[in-house]
Amino acid sequence: MVPLRYTFRSVGQRKTRTAMTVLGVALAVAIYSVMSAVGSTMVRSFRTTGAPDEVVIAQTGALTTEFSNVPRGSLAYVQTLDGVATRDGRPLVSPELWLQCILQSDGRGRDVSVRGVTGIAPLVYRQVRLAAGRWPGPGHEAAMGRSVADRLGLAVGDSSRFEGVTWTVVGLLDAGGRVYDQEIWVDLDELAAAATRLSYSSYTIVARDTAAIPALIEAVNEGRRYPMAAQTAAASYARTGGMEVFMAYLGTFISLIVAIGAGFAGMNTMYAAVAGRRREIGVLRALGFGRTAILTSFLLESLMLCLLGGAIGLALGSVLSMVRVDLPLLPSSHVALGVQQVVRSIALALGVGVLGGGLPALQAARLPVVDALR
Repeated sequence: MVPLRYTFRSVGQRKTRTAMTVLGVALAVAIYSVMSAVGSTMVRSFRTTGAPDEVVIAQTGALTTEFSNVPRGSLAYVQTLDGVATRDGRPLVSPELWLQCILQSDGRGRDVSVRGVTGIAPLVYRQVRLAAGRWPGPGHEAAMGRSVADRLGLAVGDSSRFEGVTWTVVGLLDAGGRVYDQEIWVDLDELAAAATRLSYSSYTIVARDTAAIPALIEAVNEGRRYPMAAQTAAASYARTGGMEVFMAYLGTFISLIVAIGAGFAGMNTMYAAVAGRRREIGVLRALGFGRTAILTSFLLESLMLCLLGGAIGLALGSVLSMVRVDLPLLPSSHVALGVQQVVRSIALALGVGVLGGGLPALQAARLPVVDALR
């Protein structure tokens, strides 16, 4: 095997080409690590939302609850469905109005998710607890999810404005990183009046037990009185988050394109290295180093360049992950690079190294000794 000292020395040659290759790999790894962390955080948020015994009922054919409209007269029908759980004689059925609103804060308009709820909501949404303050009631009161409050810098006692109304923050919600942390909860009738909406968006209900869910869903889906469809809460939130998660992973796809470009840049660098060191290759072959040793040396050189770029990219990604992120559906204003992102980023850097160094290393190994020494 060619001494590692020779390989290390070769990395420092052609500084401009080497720097461009390292920079390209670093950029690809930085983008990939951050966007992968964003995507993983969103996936985890949507997949953990919704208790096993919760069912969501919305308008038949509605893509998301934002576009769903169910008549208010259907509330009594839903409350009397067989299989609905009760607490102190009250059916655990939460009618709600769900809107995407533009919230004005610090002179900026921010896209936020607003859920209009009633007093039964705290009993239905057992994944949500009060971190501070109290639940919202009539009188233009709002409870902020911790992610929204963190992004906007709001606390109990502050106010915000959306749908043409100023709302006072009376509580902070903590849902453990679930979708609810990204929402603002207000009184349903107050929101309906502000948005001039006469219908509900959906119902969230608690089933008596998980065994009752299939029959309950079938009763809603086959009912002809109201055009409504039911599904488990987990399935509903997974469907809702599909497009958002796709957009997050689109950044990962873009980073892979950048990585391919970096791979070709590395290939160009290594081809130039082979061309510039033909005589060195000939001397090494004449000294008894075989083709495998030459191939390994050049491939190792490419991998070292890309690993250096990967390390720089991870460092850059770690810095970027600490920057406040203002995405409406991200359960936190910051993302963290986990072990999964680090391992995949290193694998990406090594893949770029193999892509960029494989063919040039093979060319160097196949170079005839006589031709190399000319």
